[in-house]
Amino acid sequence: MKKFLIVLLLIIAVVAGGALFYINSIGGPYDPSNTESISVEIPEGTGASAIGEILEQNGIIESALKFKLFLKFSGFNDVMKAGTYMLSPSMSMEEIVQKLVENKVETMSFTIPEGLTLKQTAQKLADQGMGSYEVFLDEMQNGTFNYDWLQNNSLEGYLFPNTYSVPMDYTEHDIINTMLAQFEISVMSYYQDVSSPVKSELTLNEILAAASIIERECKVDDERPLVASVIYNRIHQSIKLEMCSTVQYILLETTGEVKEDLTYADMAIESPYNTYLHFGLPPGPICSPGMASIKAALEPADTNYLYFVLSAKLDGTSEFTADYNEFLRYKDAYWAAHTAG
Repeated sequence: MKKFLIVLLLIIAVVAGGALFYINSIGGPYDPSNTESISVEIPEGTGASAIGEILEQNGIIESALKFKLFLKFSGFNDVMKAGTYMLSPSMSMEEIVQKLVENKVETMSFTIPEGLTLKQTAQKLADQGMGSYEVFLDEMQNGTFNYDWLQNNSLEGYLFPNTYSVPMDYTEHDIINTMLAQFEISVMSYYQDVSSPVKSELTLNEILAAASIIERECKVDDERPLVASVIYNRIHQSIKLEMCSTVQYILLETTGEVKEDLTYADMAIESPYNTYLHFGLPPGPICSPGMASIKAALEPADTNYLYFVLSAKLDGTSEFTADYNEFLRYKDAYWAAHTAG
C-alpha cells in the first residue's frame, strides 16, 4: 500500500511538473528580440478565443490556441476588457493578459495653448500626431456636439486650452468633444457660480469674444482685468474698440498671415470683425481664451481707462490711461523703443 501511495505521489508530481513546464513553455514571449510596440484594438464584447486570434493576427503571440490553453491552465479567470493596447511580441503571456485584465489602456497626450484659432488648433493637433488637420477642421466646422451653451455658435473660442490625455483609439470627433467637455467643467461651472453684472449685459458668446480679445492683447495676467475695463468702458461710451487683434484675426482667417504690425490698409479691411470700422464686440471670439482672460471678462477692474499700449520697457506689460494725449505719448515711447530694438 505504501509503495502504491509513493508511486501515485510520484506520478502526480511528474504530471504537475510537466503541466507547469508546459504552461511556462507556452507562456513565454513569442519573439523576445522584437520589442516593437504594436497598437492592438480589442472590441467590446470580445471573448477569450477571439482575443487570442486578434493577438495572433497582430503578431503578438504565436498561437491563439496556446493563448487559450494558457488561460485555462494558469488560472486567469478575470474578464479581459475592451480597449486599445500597446503590446509587444517580447511580452510574456502573463504580461499580456495582466494588461488586458487590468484594462491598462494606452493613452496619448496633447497640449493646446491659449490664444489659438480653430485652424491653428486643428494644425496643432495634427502636428502632435492626434489625427488629420482636414478631419479636425471639418469636425470643428460641421460636427455635431450636444451642449446647450453652444446653441448655434461656432466652436471658435470654445475649445478649452489645456493639456489632455485621451485613449489611443479616440477619433478627431472624440478629441474635440473632450475639449468641449473640459470647457463645461472649467468655464461653465465658474460662469454659473460667479456673481457678475456683465452676465446681465452680455451673452456667453459676447463674454467669450471679449475674453478672446483680452487673450490676444494681454501678456500679463494681472493686467487682464484692466484690459477688460478698457473694452467695456469704450463700449459704454460708444467708442470703437480699435483692437489690433481683431484685424490680425481677419488676416489669419483670410490669408493665413500672422502679422504683428498692421498697416492702415489692414485696418480698413471690411469685415464685421474689424473693430476699427465697427462699434462694439466682434460677432464671436477670435481665439480660444484661457481661464485668466475669461475671469477678467466676467470680472473687469473698476477703472476709467479708455486706452492702453505696450510699455516702452518691452517686457510685455502695458501702460493704461483715460487721457488720449497721454496715450499718444506712451505709444510714441513704445514705438521708439520697439524700432530701436
